[in-house]
Parts: sequence; structure tokens; C-alpha cells
Amino acid sequence: MAENDGPNDAKPDRRTDGNGMATAIGSAAFSLAQVATYIMSLVRWFATEHDSFWHGFKELVWALCPIVNFTYVWDWWAVFFLFIVRLASELVKLITSA
Repeated sequence: MAENDGPNDAKPDRRTDGNGMATAIGSAAFSLAQVATYIMSLVRWFATEHDSFWHGFKELVWALCPIVNFTYVWDWWAVFFLFIVRLASELVKLITSA
């Protein structure tokens, strides 16, 4: 049986690994974005008048599919990101003009 010969053979500890915090922040951001997307998708689905059962059912399935439901409300996300970009540009103008 082979013994652990040193620190190179040990599995890296996620708490001391340099990418641990980035992974945690990325996972939290993705989770929050997915929850927000679910909420926006359901709001859009309930706010839309559907012509028939089948049309409404297909949109409901699309709204509830993980990750791809982002495309169901992509225009709402675009407005959000454009708002953030505009806000950041106005803040830069405000800071640089002072």
C-alpha cells in the first residue's frame, strides 16, 4: 500500500484553494440569477393571455425548464443589464467631473 508521500499527493483543500471563494461567489450569483429567472418567467406566463391550452402549456414548460428559461425572459434581462451599464456610465461621469 502506498502511503501519502507529501503535500503534492493530498487533495487540495477548497477552503485554502485560491479559487474557492470565486467558486462560491459564482455559484451564489448563478443560483440567484436562476431564482430571479424563475420568478420572471412565471410572472410573464401568468401575465400573457394564451390562445389555447396547448400554446399556454408549451410556454409554461419553456418557462419552467432550468437554464433555458433565461431565453423566455431574455428581454427583461437585457433591460436590467442595460440599466446597470447606463447607471455605471453615469456614475463614472459623475466621479470624473468632480
